[in-house]
Parts: sequence; C-alpha cells; structure tokens
Amino acid sequence: MMAILMAFVVIGLSYTAVALGLPIIYGIWLIILAPIVMIWFFGRDNEHWLAKDSG
Repeated sequence: MMAILMAFVVIGLSYTAVALGLPIIYGIWLIILAPIVMIWFFGRDNEHWLAKDSG
C-alpha cells in the first residue's frame, strides 16, 4: 500500500512540475530519483520482512 501511495506522490509531483511550467530538468530529476527511492524503499521493506520471517 505504501508503494502505491509513493507512486501517486511521484506522479503528482511530476504533474505539478509540468503544470507550473518548471524547467524540464525537474522532470528529469524526478524520473531519475523516483526509481532510486522506490528501490531503497523496497529493499528496506524486504529486510524488514526477512527479519520477521527468521525470528
């Protein structure tokens, strides 16, 4: 559920950047940073579940 919420936040930020007419560099940074943040989040979540399973 948290991943879906994060995805909507990224989409909302991207839409806001376009709607405000911000330079394209902000959109590029969102495209680059969004997968990095999601990978970090899923990695942390996975470690949490692995720790819960083993003990």
